[in-house]
Amino acid sequence: MGKVLGKLATYTLEEIIEVIEKLPSKDKIELLERIGSNRDELGISLASEQSLAKDWLSTEEDQAWKNL
Repeated sequence: MGKVLGKLATYTLEEIIEVIEKLPSKDKIELLERIGSNRDELGISLASEQSLAKDWLSTEEDQAWKNL
């Protein structure tokens, strides 16, 4: 299952759902357990991203990074 999950970052939501539906039951359980154990970290990451996006998505930020 690890190899499948490692590639999901480049998939659409529909493709992810299709992959999950094809997993054997034991792998679905493992996936749910991993999601549950990482839920707090994920929530913090999403909240941070939303907060920082205000700065990241600015013309000034684009100008600062365009020559790097």
